[in-house]
Amino acid sequence: MVYRLHNIYFDRKSLTFYADDNYRPIDVNDWQRKWSLTGIEDILSGDGCILYERGEFQEAIKNFTDAIDIDSSRADFWYNRGISFFMSKLFDNALEDIDIAIKLNPTNEKYQLERERVLNAIKSYERL
Repeated sequence: MVYRLHNIYFDRKSLTFYADDNYRPIDVNDWQRKWSLTGIEDILSGDGCILYERGEFQEAIKNFTDAIDIDSSRADFWYNRGISFFMSKLFDNALEDIDIAIKLNPTNEKYQLERERVLNAIKSYERL
């Protein structure tokens, strides 16, 4: 999927940025120095939320991973990927991402509650 922002195109599959409709690759670091990259990661995360709501958890995980690759300081990206892992029954991955979200935003009670839910699922799974 290709996203467009300010005449810059972003190919989600290859994580490549292009300068125009001819898909001429550009150096992201150089472009970031000239322009704000804000937006692409939010588009990816937003699409991830839509995929999550549709029950397409593996695709949602890919979108959140791409958003994290662009901005790993956003707790909401880690949290959203964590709950997608949880719904995919990848509990260890879920716990790891939720813990990072908590580290980035320790006052968010929703993250704390989700961590408890993941721990309870792990305990239940271990009993089986």
